[in-house]
Amino acid sequence: MSEDTGLTVAGAGAGLVNAEFTTLQIAALFFVLAALASVIFWVSRNKTIGNTSYGIACLAVAVLTASVILRYINVGHIPYVQLYETFFFMAWCAGIIAIISDPLSKSRLPTTIANILVGFILIYIIQWPAISKEGVHLVPALQSPWLDVHIATAFLSYAGFAISAGASIVYLVKGNEKVDELSYKLVTFSFPLLGLAIFLGAVWANVAWGKYWQWDPKETASLVTWLVYAGYLHARIAFGWKGTKASIFNIIGFACVIFTWVGLSILSKYIEIQSLHVYS
Repeated sequence: MSEDTGLTVAGAGAGLVNAEFTTLQIAALFFVLAALASVIFWVSRNKTIGNTSYGIACLAVAVLTASVILRYINVGHIPYVQLYETFFFMAWCAGIIAIISDPLSKSRLPTTIANILVGFILIYIIQWPAISKEGVHLVPALQSPWLDVHIATAFLSYAGFAISAGASIVYLVKGNEKVDELSYKLVTFSFPLLGLAIFLGAVWANVAWGKYWQWDPKETASLVTWLVYAGYLHARIAFGWKGTKASIFNIIGFACVIFTWVGLSILSKYIEIQSLHVYS
């Protein structure tokens, strides 16, 4: 998240920039291969193919991690300033959460969802024009560890919600109770992360602008999203909502995530939205 006035063009070496995009393209290829292997696994139910798909996914995440590190070296911060970078970072977060969730849930569903999602995201962003991929440095006033931790926490929560929403869609198609339970567990993981991200964002805002909360559209949308997921968890715990109702509620929650993440930035191009958090 960034102020347009707080940025300068990056000047990283051409070799590192080329390495960043090369590793990004390789990661995209691996995620597509992992997605294909995942689909074959669900059709065949062959454990060897399932293990292969997971192994390729781990390799893809490793390559994408290298690309994220190179991006950090090139621009001096984790990828989050430009809209392009947010897709990049969201893809990495989804891959990380998926390869951790698979063994914990004893299911190949998290990596299947992430392989497809991340594969599409990476193929999408590598087609963007070069100007969209140009890195920028943050001015010293915006360089803060609070901001980095705030962003990382927020996008890890977004990624968890994304995989959870994917599981809810699978539930609506298949009606498998284990899938419904997986989506619920992913929300219970992501929900406190989003709350922590909002808190850390307020701490950073006080450091940067002297106020913890300004009712900025992005801040407000984040709070609304958190409250929607609070409602989802309350419905499940207090009212015993499961299955179809819970899945629809969960998907609505992720729609709020998408609006908070990219919707406000897109709307800002068509209507006047004064926000300090519009992506460049």
